[in-house]
Amino acid sequence: VEVSEDHIHHIWDNAATAQFFQKSPVEMQNCYASDLQVPTDIQALWRQHYRESQRLQQPVRFEYQHPCRDGIHHLSVTVSPISTEDRTHARFCYVAEDISDRKQIEQTLRHTTQKLLQSQKIAHIGDWEFEVGSHQVTWSEPVFRIFGLDPEQGEPPYEDIVEMIHPDDRDRYQATLERTLCFGDPLLIAFRIVQPNGTMRYLKTRAEVEFDDFGSPARLFGVVIDITDRKQAEEAMKASEQKYRLLVEQMPAAIYRTDLKNHSSTTYISPEIEQMLGYSPNEWQHNPHLWGELIHPNDREQVFARREPHEERIGFVREYRMFSRQGEVIWVRDRARVVTDTE
Repeated sequence: VEVSEDHIHHIWDNAATAQFFQKSPVEMQNCYASDLQVPTDIQALWRQHYRESQRLQQPVRFEYQHPCRDGIHHLSVTVSPISTEDRTHARFCYVAEDISDRKQIEQTLRHTTQKLLQSQKIAHIGDWEFEVGSHQVTWSEPVFRIFGLDPEQGEPPYEDIVEMIHPDDRDRYQATLERTLCFGDPLLIAFRIVQPNGTMRYLKTRAEVEFDDFGSPARLFGVVIDITDRKQAEEAMKASEQKYRLLVEQMPAAIYRTDLKNHSSTTYISPEIEQMLGYSPNEWQHNPHLWGELIHPNDREQVFARREPHEERIGFVREYRMFSRQGEVIWVRDRARVVTDTE
């Protein structure tokens, strides 16, 4: 095409262009954009990208929707400047690809994703979108509640959202996001936020990446769930376990745990065992035969004898002798309880 102040003149068109405008190749010869009934706003869009291509002296790519008799077509266009040193008006090569089918598939996929996220909303999970180029964030209503914000005020700027992330988690969150945008991997991260009223919440978010025509991340679609209750329960359990372990390790007896399916496998033994027999908990766990080796030969038969049915179900109490690291004979009282699984 040749572009003047008032016209976009078609110098040459291939058969596909004639078919797109529903004209014969002969009718297309030396046509102007106005002859092809191209809307003035689209002509203005073309001119904008022609000027940009001429200024940069390189191809410029863009997408737009073009109305035709048979409906709206989504086009991906590349315009490139052509050297015109001996001409008054600038010339450009205009290549357009009809990507309507692909856009329809993308839209269908997006709607499917949105329906999935809506179903997750029922489970009190919020959904969100993030535009990579503009950093524009879109939230569903549950996300506002999770962050302690009013939906009527609209989504906060991305920078304000980052500021709400707990300072100890902020760098890790941003590094994970940057890795997702760099390599296109799904985003999956747990982090803490501090609501405007000072309340701290534990969140977990997951997102998938949508790419543009150049293969670069363009948008993130994700969900976020408030896992504060679960985290608080885990921390309470952890604190309880720490208190239990502290109590166990202060008792004047060695506490152990072993697997009934593998009697020589000690999964835990308290530090008191080292005071009793001179062997550290680490040595007990790395030598599954140590317990059997330290039992006095005269007591091994009764220790290893087949247990009575009630002992298999409940546990046992036995007294026998063991050798310490120094060779001393130590009498021990072994009291065990059986812990059963769901079966």
